[in-house]
Amino acid sequence: MHIKIKKIHTLFVISFVLAICLGSFYCAKADSEDEISEDTQKKLEELKKKAEIYRQIVEIKEKQGESISNQLYITEANLNQVQTQIELSTRQIEEYNSQIIRLESQIKEKETLIESQKKLLAEIVRGYYEVNQGGLIMAYLSKGNIASFILTKNRIAQTGDKIRDIVNSITEIKNQLKEERDAIDKKKSEIAKKTQELKDKNSNLESLKKQREVLLVQTKSEEERYRKLLANIEEQKQQL
Repeated sequence: MHIKIKKIHTLFVISFVLAICLGSFYCAKADSEDEISEDTQKKLEELKKKAEIYRQIVEIKEKQGESISNQLYITEANLNQVQTQIELSTRQIEEYNSQIIRLESQIKEKETLIESQKKLLAEIVRGYYEVNQGGLIMAYLSKGNIASFILTKNRIAQTGDKIRDIVNSITEIKNQLKEERDAIDKKKSEIAKKTQELKDKNSNLESLKKQREVLLVQTKSEEERYRKLLANIEEQKQQL
């Protein structure tokens, strides 16, 4: 009986010790699991914060890309408009040049005609002078050709007057042609100035277009980089 009680006591002690050991083991395991869970949670929170930052950056880059694309579209439209204006101005200048060349030719023709009429007038004046010389007058009078003398003199005078009228008319036409030429030349200068301004504007727009194209490529590249970073973060979150 005594021996049986002793065995029971021994078994009780052993059971108690085992219970304590098992309790300690499970407590330690639970603490370890809590520590792991807490560490994982911290990492998860950090990854979520990074993911949110990257997501916002991606959205910003998307909006920047859209804005730059719109600006690039507007720049290209302006470029096309300016280039069209340059083409029109260039054709206008060519037309003015043709008109100026034509007028210059007409002016030279009038000048040549004026010179020939002046020479003819000089010959008439010389003849008129010769008719009025004393010797010729006496010759006419001695032959009794007073009427012929007066008629010749009048004809010379009338011819001279007509030639003067012709010269004056041609001179007036020449002056009108010069005025027309000068007016066209002025318009040509104005168009040429405007064309140069358009060419300068075109160069500026070309430069702006290249800058925006480069900026768009950079923005798209940055957007893609942050998309990859975001995807990497999401993958890390799945692995936790």
